[in-house]
Amino acid sequence: MPRQPMSDDEYADTRSRILREAAGIVGRTGIATLSMRNLAERVGLTPGALYRYFPSKQDMLMSFWADALSSVRERIVAIDEAEPHAPAAIRRMLQAYAAFCLEDHDRFRLLFLENDQGLGDAFVQRNADLVPLDVLKKRVEEMVACGSFLRGDPDLVAQTLWAGVHGAITVLITVGGIPLAKPEDLLNSTLEALIRGFSVMDFEP
Repeated sequence: MPRQPMSDDEYADTRSRILREAAGIVGRTGIATLSMRNLAERVGLTPGALYRYFPSKQDMLMSFWADALSSVRERIVAIDEAEPHAPAAIRRMLQAYAAFCLEDHDRFRLLFLENDQGLGDAFVQRNADLVPLDVLKKRVEEMVACGSFLRGDPDLVAQTLWAGVHGAITVLITVGGIPLAKPEDLLNSTLEALIRGFSVMDFEP
């Protein structure tokens, strides 16, 4: 009897499982050990079956990055739409980004820490609209316009806020053997220092 075709949900579930396992391989042993053959073995597929989901390793990596960035952008946009108060929106956006990174260390490593084999620049050029810095920048512009943030380039301020939080996340994920503060405490302290550093007056968060 011929095999029944996959439903859309089954196809999506298998695709997600492949991407999760790819991130797991990278998280455990580095991107150099990730191949379509060993990935197929890990998910219980033949190499030929795996290629039906992703024609190449490069295509698989591009799909992984697109899915991950789409997810974090959805969270940031939802906060932007729901929170009218700019200082609170900025805090919540950066907290949501931190939560996204910390909930899956393997995903974070594959997105940001491992050698991307030269694909990262090409991906960003084709998918720049997925990076949610523009949403954060819009709220920073509100803070600059109303005089709550120091005058300056809102794009640079948004990048600085993101970079500071990103750095704290990287420390939490990669640094061992040092008695660090609790992740929530370190992130909140970092975020408070960054925002207060740009502020020209006290305001309610």
